[in-house]
Amino acid sequence: MGLSILLLLPLCFPGLMLAGLQGQAPAAEESRREGSSLLLRCPYAAQQRQQLKGWGRLTGGQWKVLLETNPPQNSSTNQITMGRVSVRDNSTSRLLTILVTNLQAEDSGSYCCSLRSPLPGSRPLPLKIISLNVFKEVHRWELDTVSVQCKYRAEEDKATPKVWCRRGPSGCQPWLKTEPSWAESSALGGSALGGSALGGRALIQDDPQAGVVTVTMRRLQAQDAGTYWCALHGAWQPARLMELRLYVSKRTKHCRAKESEQLSVQCLYNPSEYSPVSKAWCRAAAGEPCSLLLSTEVEAPGLLRRSQRGRVAIQDDSLQGIVTVSMSSLQAQDSGVYWCALREQDVLLRMAEVVLSVPGAPNGSTLAAANSSQGASAASPPAPSSGLNNFLLLSVVLSTLLVLALLCSAVLCVCWCKQLWRRGNRGGESSCGKPEDLAQVGSTERVERARGGSKDLKYATLRFGAQPSPQDALYCNLEPSQAHRGPRAEDVQYASIGLQQLPASGKG
Repeated sequence: MGLSILLLLPLCFPGLMLAGLQGQAPAAEESRREGSSLLLRCPYAAQQRQQLKGWGRLTGGQWKVLLETNPPQNSSTNQITMGRVSVRDNSTSRLLTILVTNLQAEDSGSYCCSLRSPLPGSRPLPLKIISLNVFKEVHRWELDTVSVQCKYRAEEDKATPKVWCRRGPSGCQPWLKTEPSWAESSALGGSALGGSALGGRALIQDDPQAGVVTVTMRRLQAQDAGTYWCALHGAWQPARLMELRLYVSKRTKHCRAKESEQLSVQCLYNPSEYSPVSKAWCRAAAGEPCSLLLSTEVEAPGLLRRSQRGRVAIQDDSLQGIVTVSMSSLQAQDSGVYWCALREQDVLLRMAEVVLSVPGAPNGSTLAAANSSQGASAASPPAPSSGLNNFLLLSVVLSTLLVLALLCSAVLCVCWCKQLWRRGNRGGESSCGKPEDLAQVGSTERVERARGGSKDLKYATLRFGAQPSPQDALYCNLEPSQAHRGPRAEDVQYASIGLQQLPASGKG
């Protein structure tokens, strides 16, 4: 009974049901980039399994079904696809899935997951409502051109003025506006955006027969980047037709040079469009307009227009579209940001940004150059800071030399002592080792000299651990250094051999 009443309510009170469900399901904002896809999931109640599921769009205050599933069958999954839209109903999980691919800017609008009774003549009811915004995303370089088209309902909105506005904290501020009586543009001035106006660089055109508004922005600058609306000029606020998200990149060059060198920079442009425009070289500062340094004259004859002022020269090759700027005798104070620019009615439009870095000379060389250039004499007193720096430098150098001298003296002293010690040991060195460190080899013990000076008598002592026989021979190993080199009156060497007496035995 309850299900029957629910199915009959849309037939009897379609407006009441539509308003009620719309109030219960407020629209949610969904933003997508042009060319992307939208995936939407809409759950429903168990008593709504038998209803037809679809994808609808709000048109003229009513929901119009764009695609709808077939009546439920035995299968738990019911899917239908047409063009870029796919509707899939899973009655087991009670989930309706909507997939829209390759979104376009004209797809922007209000949509819903719709439910409809299988009874003939029933109207769709929104299950879930969304507000879809498909925006265009455009990337450009400075001085490029961007052109977009916005479609509208030709019959209903033909007489409504169209505006081109820029989104900001206080809403969408109009820059350009069409008049309803004729399809031309009129600039609104730049006071709405803090003095930044497009001026003659933007154009809006309305074609009421085709229902298309065309907006063109030329000679773009980095400050033109932002979010724009092509909209209907309503009483309270602009009604969006299409959204453009514009990104403008500037060409930047980084140059590094030394003092007294020359800088040469080339900037390219489109000769077919900007050949007759004057070219300029200016210096930019944060928060201030670019200060003009030099520019070419448009009236100058020939394909090469040259101009020079002081250390700066500029040349414009209008045939190839090349601007060459040179700066000679660079100084550290020349470091900064410069522009190659177009000059139109004293308005500078950046072609390329040049970041110049000229490192200054070191303090020492700068002072020396200053003293030599001024020809300072010895009688003139030095600057306090210069004398202090020289004193500190001299102190550091002398301290370093003193430390090095002490280290060298210590090393030489150690080496001299070691050499003396080695000489003393070498003059009294023996191959047998020290007397207190005698090492036994077999049954004998090695020979050692007696301690004393080089003029002392030298001898060798042999000891035996067992009684030798009278026939046994006794030997003494002497190194060549101990061999007799010739008789010397003051140096007599001899050997003293002693035999230990053993206790008497029975052997006689």
